[in-house]
Amino acid sequence: TVDALVTDVSSVAADFLFSGKPFAVVDVGEPEDDPLQEYPMMRAGYLLRPRLGDPTPVLADMLRHDPMAQVRQQLRTYYLGDFPVEHYAEAFLDQVRATVAEGAARRQLA
Repeated sequence: TVDALVTDVSSVAADFLFSGKPFAVVDVGEPEDDPLQEYPMMRAGYLLRPRLGDPTPVLADMLRHDPMAQVRQQLRTYYLGDFPVEHYAEAFLDQVRATVAEGAARRQLA
C-alpha cells in the first residue's frame, strides 16, 4: 500500500481520490497559469510548482498534517458519489448494468 501520491495533471489523481489518501500534483505550466481553474478536481490535492520554489515544505505538510483532507473528502463525494467503501464496486456495477440495459432497450425500440 501507499501513503500518498505524487502525480502530474492526469486521470491518475482522480483514480487515487477513491483511496482518501493525500496526493500532490506537479504543475509544470507557466507561473502565471492557474491549473485549478482548468482542473478543479486538483483542489483536492497539493499543488507543487517547481518553477516557484522548493516543494519540500508542501510535501512535508501533506504527509504530517494533511490540511486538505476535508476538501479531498468533499470532492471525493462530489466526483465519485457518496457510497460506503465496501459497497462502491457494487454501486459501480449496478450503474453499468442499468446503462447497458437501457441501451439494449433503446436498440429494440429503434
